[in-house]
Amino acid sequence: MSSTLSRDSLEELFPFFLLLDPNWRIVHKGRSLAKLFPELLPGVHLLQEFTIPSIFLNTLVGTQDWPIEASTLGPDSMLGSIVVLERVHAASGMKIRLRGQMERTSGDQFMLAVAPVLTDLKEIRPLGLDFGDFALLDPIFDFLVLMQSERRALSA
Repeated sequence: MSSTLSRDSLEELFPFFLLLDPNWRIVHKGRSLAKLFPELLPGVHLLQEFTIPSIFLNTLVGTQDWPIEASTLGPDSMLGSIVVLERVHAASGMKIRLRGQMERTSGDQFMLAVAPVLTDLKEIRPLGLDFGDFALLDPIFDFLVLMQSERRALSA
């Protein structure tokens, strides 16, 4: 089966995605990632802008010692793996963690589809985000409301 998504559909389904070239340079960022990190520019090396504290590879890479350094790998070695990115949000000073998956797109580019890892509804507003910045299929708000309810129940 072959299918192609339009740029608009891609932006709706994965509003926090990064499109990368084989040398880790940012080609494009999704609309919500652009809102979260407006200072991220095309052509910049991903590892100059983010740290990658963990990679959950779907297979071991040779005899590489753990933990694996992202700088020793190319995007193609992370296909189908879970990747975690971290960066400080300039406006709020909060450390933001993004979690996602690397996939190859057509040609020699890679898409890193990520979403913010949030633990409290109160984190959203200081980041300049709102409900419309997340994909409709993203369960983040259900999760955050459940966490808030649990906190209230435990403190009562």
